[in-house]
Amino acid sequence: TGKSTIVCALCLGLGGKTNLLGRARDLSEFIKHGRDRAVIELELYHDQGLNYTVQRIITSDNKSEWKINKRAVNSKEVIELTKTLNIDVNNLCQFLPQDKVSEFAKMTPTQLLESTERAVGGDHLLNQHEKLSKIHNEMKTLRSNQAGKETKLDQLLKRQEYLKDIVQKQDERKSHMRKVEILQMKRPWVLYETLRKEIQALKAAMEEKIRKVEQLKIQVQPLQDELDRVKVNLNTSEQGIKDHTIKINTTSKEIRQIEAKQSVIGEKIDELTEEFNGKVVEVQ
Repeated sequence: TGKSTIVCALCLGLGGKTNLLGRARDLSEFIKHGRDRAVIELELYHDQGLNYTVQRIITSDNKSEWKINKRAVNSKEVIELTKTLNIDVNNLCQFLPQDKVSEFAKMTPTQLLESTERAVGGDHLLNQHEKLSKIHNEMKTLRSNQAGKETKLDQLLKRQEYLKDIVQKQDERKSHMRKVEILQMKRPWVLYETLRKEIQALKAAMEEKIRKVEQLKIQVQPLQDELDRVKVNLNTSEQGIKDHTIKINTTSKEIRQIEAKQSVIGEKIDELTEEFNGKVVEVQ
């Protein structure tokens, strides 16, 4: 019936590749048997002016000649024209050859949506969708990053609380150490103050005792004077006693001498008496 021929002409005439048709790989295989070239001519509707006429001549050496409105162009200009008219033969939702139905059935929902967007709104709608997808992915990434950052923030806050306790303890320790240093610095002063007060107390007590001694000296002075007089008299008496002792010792010596002389005289008297008595006896 020629339906496949029309489909092939549409695909190849709009700049499509042979692999989109799933039939032959070389362009020359689409030339009618016995001919050296094939001519495809398509008229494209243009809602803002004259329609476009696109012509493609395929030769047996797999080369092509392109014309738009009878003006020689290259394949890139033809593809650019189809894009402006929102024609995309690569989109299975817009152009579905019979041999590509199985591929169409294998398309994922995402691929179907993208192909439908290309078919309905062209690249603009697809670009918008891709931007939305990109934004959505970025939002997912941001949410993931946010969740990660919130987790990190929570960890940092916990870490901060932990470090805060450590810092507080360190500050308290430094404060205590500073107090200890101050107390150690004050210790000599405290000892000095304590000793100074003790010395002042001892000095005051000594001054009090000196005052009492002075008072006692005043009270004892008359007795001291009397004692001095007694000492003078005693010294005088002692001297007299010494003099008398010397005299007594001298007299005693003299007495002993006299007693010795008396003893000698007594012995002589006894001798004389015995001698006398002897002579008396002789006389009788």
